[in-house]
Amino acid sequence: MLYMAIFSSITLILMWATASRNPMQPLYGALVRFGAASSTLLVLLSFRRSFWLAWVIGIVGVVYLMTRSRWSNPRGVISLGLILIVGLIAAFVSLGGENIATRLESFLPGADNQFAATNEDHVNDMIDAWRVIAEEPVFGYGIGRLYPTELIAGWKTDSFEVHNAFLHVWLKYGILGLVAYIGFHVGWIRSAWIGGHLDRAASPALAALALFFVGELAATMVGTWPYGSTHMSVFHGVLLACTAVTIGPRVVERTTLETTTPAPSS
Repeated sequence: MLYMAIFSSITLILMWATASRNPMQPLYGALVRFGAASSTLLVLLSFRRSFWLAWVIGIVGVVYLMTRSRWSNPRGVISLGLILIVGLIAAFVSLGGENIATRLESFLPGADNQFAATNEDHVNDMIDAWRVIAEEPVFGYGIGRLYPTELIAGWKTDSFEVHNAFLHVWLKYGILGLVAYIGFHVGWIRSAWIGGHLDRAASPALAALALFFVGELAATMVGTWPYGSTHMSVFHGVLLACTAVTIGPRVVERTTLETTTPAPSS
């Protein structure tokens, strides 16, 4: 649900920020603003570092887009700033500044608080996984097998997944699986980014999709493999289908135009 909230937050904030370029009806605009505020607040109040990381990367991308001429919009920048300020204030009021500061401190190496308690185990989990990968780097260890642990034996003596999606894929599927995993997402991100330039009306949503996957890939470096969950696989499948439906006709139209347009005579 939180990954869906991250995607909704990035998409709706970008739609809100570009509202004057693509004017919205009053009721529709109000729904976009409410959705952007509520989904952003849900992410901020999740207290999960991986989700915060994915959201922050997406928002950095939104700010970058706002600095480009075709996305520039003073009203949008003000709106974007307001929603972030309101969301942060609401989080501090609801949970207290000390709690949030402690959670942020847990990002730092060597932090010693209640939220940093699992940091060492997560690092050791990745070291254990790397040891197994080194034994079978090409073909992988296999998708249906548990592997023995050493550094986290006090946590679990056998493990099925790694707290790092890239290492998880490499361990399970080998180096070719890792290349395919990265290539699939890079191709998807590139297609969504380019599609935003082909379809002006859908450009905020397609740009947000690209930013969402960049943030998600970064977050899964400290999180579990998303496709291990059925609901996440279904969610990604829906996004992929929507991307194909949106981008496909534009690509065909552009390709047809390029192939049928006669070259200028010299």
